[in-house]
Amino acid sequence: MRLYENRNTPRHISCSYCYEDGHSKNNCPTLKAHWESNKHLEQTITLPSVPMSKQLTGDFSSLNWIQSGGMKLRFIDEWDYCVKKWGSQATTRKKKKRKPSKCGFCGRTTHTRRNCTHMNPFLTILNETNRAYREQWYDLFAEQMGFGVGALVQMRRGVGIVTKIDLDTIMFTNTVYQWSDYHTRMRTTLKQGDETYTPRQTLFRPINHDFHQGYDDAFNYAFYSNWSPIERIISPCPNPVGKEWFLQQQPQFDWIMKKRNAQTLWDNLCGRIRDFYPHDDLERKIERILGKGARR
Repeated sequence: MRLYENRNTPRHISCSYCYEDGHSKNNCPTLKAHWESNKHLEQTITLPSVPMSKQLTGDFSSLNWIQSGGMKLRFIDEWDYCVKKWGSQATTRKKKKRKPSKCGFCGRTTHTRRNCTHMNPFLTILNETNRAYREQWYDLFAEQMGFGVGALVQMRRGVGIVTKIDLDTIMFTNTVYQWSDYHTRMRTTLKQGDETYTPRQTLFRPINHDFHQGYDDAFNYAFYSNWSPIERIISPCPNPVGKEWFLQQQPQFDWIMKKRNAQTLWDNLCGRIRDFYPHDDLERKIERILGKGARR
């Protein structure tokens, strides 16, 4: 899942005033220095006789790709912001009244995320959905097609071999919209001669070029494309993994449950959960978790 894979990526902060990295405009030392050099103009800036750009003092030398004249114009654009933040009439913000604590997962005010009784039922839904998805994936690709490590495949420019499949990346979020933060890319490595490929998740070319039916068909959307590298499987995987062992693998849902609330997860995953959840009690369980009147 992209959200999980990027969990350790530091957040990129860039200043909209000086364009330096590591701080925002609210804490920009350059903007503060320009204000300190020109705060005396707060009382005279309304005089129409002299343009403000000619009244500015201080160091407006070139910064990054901005010339001094352009930097002055940027400061003028931020003048009202500076007056409100540091001017003589600036006032300190009043402390906001603390809102009643509520659960960060289900949103109820009777408890917090730490002791939320709705997290485990939601996690169970995700795990059961994923197990059902992996079972369908195994039946279709591993058993019927013989896809796996060691399989010989016909590619556009000859015969290749599957050298690696990251089984932990096979999860129902493979079928979520590919640019979503909740999408998981199944990682596969192919070798053809001396060349090694790590293709996109859409591995297989359909026999019928009209086969691709769009997002509604989950497996079709995730694994088939007219531009995919594998045309057909010549020889199946010689040593397939056991189905029971394969179904026991569980992904990173524990982590994602701690970072997102139930409504957000449901909004992004509900379509595929409905596609693969193996029981008929889904709506009842979701209503109990989200509460009556929630978006479903």
